[in-house]
Parts: sequence; C-alpha cells; structure tokens
Amino acid sequence: TATMAPYILLVGFFSIGISLVLYLQSLRIIGSMKTIAIYSTSSLFGAIAALIVLGESISLIQWIAGISMLYAVSAIAGVEKGATM
Repeated sequence: TATMAPYILLVGFFSIGISLVLYLQSLRIIGSMKTIAIYSTSSLFGAIAALIVLGESISLIQWIAGISMLYAVSAIAGVEKGATM
C-alpha cells in the first residue's frame, strides 16, 4: 500500500536508524563489554513494555530470567570497574 510507505519509512528510521546510532555511540563511550551487556537486556525491556502497554502476561520463569539478566549486567559493570561481588 503506497499510502503507508511514508509511515513505514518513519518507523524504520526511528526504530533502526536511531538505535544503531545510539549503539555505535555507546560502543565508543562505554566500551564493548558494557554495551553488549546492556544491549542483551533489550528483550527484557520489550517484555516489560508489552506488559505495561499491551497488557501481556509474564510468567514466573520469565521474571526469574529477567532478574538474572539484570544481575549479570550489574556484575559485568562491577567487574569492569574493578569491584567484587
């Protein structure tokens, strides 16, 4: 549908274009280790957004996995700073 093309391009620009620019900037500023750790949590934040916006349900195992992911990211950040957990 030709009338939808501008909207599709706009969504593509914001969802892919800006996220790629931010990803590359984070690689430069905070380094690859932290960037990959934070980037790996995108599915967790997507699930939380679906819970809030769409009313989706999140199972117990998904909550446990999400908490584990956040703990791992914080552990990686601590290791890079030289802290011990």
